[in-house]
Amino acid sequence: RFFIAPITLMPHQMLDVYVRVQSSGAVQAPLKLWEYGQFHSSNFTATILQGLYYGGILTIAIYNLLIFFVLGDRNYLYYVAFMLCTMMTLAAQSGLAFRFLWPDATTWNDLAIVCFNAATAGVAATFTVGFLLLETLSRLLLRLMQGMGLFSVLLMVLCFVVPYHTIAVVILLDVIAVIALAVVAGSYALARGVPSARYYMLAWSILLVGALVVVLSRLGFLPVNLFTEYSTQLGSLLESILLSLALADRINTERRLRFKAQSDALHASQRANTELEQRVQERTSELEQLNQRLQQLSETDQLTGLANRRFLESRLQQEWSRCLRQQHVLTVMLLDIDFFKQVNDRYGHPAGDACLQQVARLIADGLRLASDTAARYGG
Repeated sequence: RFFIAPITLMPHQMLDVYVRVQSSGAVQAPLKLWEYGQFHSSNFTATILQGLYYGGILTIAIYNLLIFFVLGDRNYLYYVAFMLCTMMTLAAQSGLAFRFLWPDATTWNDLAIVCFNAATAGVAATFTVGFLLLETLSRLLLRLMQGMGLFSVLLMVLCFVVPYHTIAVVILLDVIAVIALAVVAGSYALARGVPSARYYMLAWSILLVGALVVVLSRLGFLPVNLFTEYSTQLGSLLESILLSLALADRINTERRLRFKAQSDALHASQRANTELEQRVQERTSELEQLNQRLQQLSETDQLTGLANRRFLESRLQQEWSRCLRQQHVLTVMLLDIDFFKQVNDRYGHPAGDACLQQVARLIADGLRLASDTAARYGG
């Protein structure tokens, strides 16, 4: 994945080696002199580490892509695109993409790093909008992040027409602006209590620390070793894992909220049904009492309080049928008040009514069995 020039040295031989490096853009050209076996041992270790990184990224990407197909949540699709763009950026920077993916496309290899950098910035902006729910948090941050995403997509197109050294600087500034805006948006969401903002800020912090370690090692402030060499890959892998956990936590949170809403709705429905049943029972009881009262009024003589003639005729029919079935006797006593008209004529109708009421009480008090019925037959 890097340029290797074999040099054969004889014992005690002095050899001058001249290297000429030319590039259309920025280039890092550290020189190392390796012994054959030591080089292949180191290269084997580097290959294993690179394989672990890219294998881990692809595994997480495929897993989240399957979740997207199941749930249809576009945040998972943006997250997968972000991981793949980050992976391709690192692959282009490390030389692995040139070695395994496009070994003959030297022109494209020049543009791959800046193109995938712009793609990573654009997808990161889009993912941040949905992941942090900026639409509900801040209209300003939403517009700025959407604008940076569209600008990053435009830079991807301009990579093929604008000179390399110019577009590389512009894309670098674009990436820095997206990172700064993402940190501001994450901090704002964290301050507003968005649960997923904790994972988001931690993931971005790890990635930025990894990138900073690489930059400091390139500038000579940190030693070049296995950790500083692969700190960006390590930070990117940890970021992918944390963001995946954040998406899973978001699903669990939404599921809990949905279950709580369903439970609250069910309890409210049960309370409403219980209240409705109580009201129906109360209303039914009232109607039953009213019907009983109406039935009683319709079957009772208002003056004497005895059963009226309609009830008497119905009861006679029932008793007649029962006696026929059981071969029992039926007794009907018909009583009349003698000289009643004279009472009305001498003392008036109120006195006659009182007389009827008194006679009715005497008759009602004289009943012996529950099946005995006293009724007023005449006027």
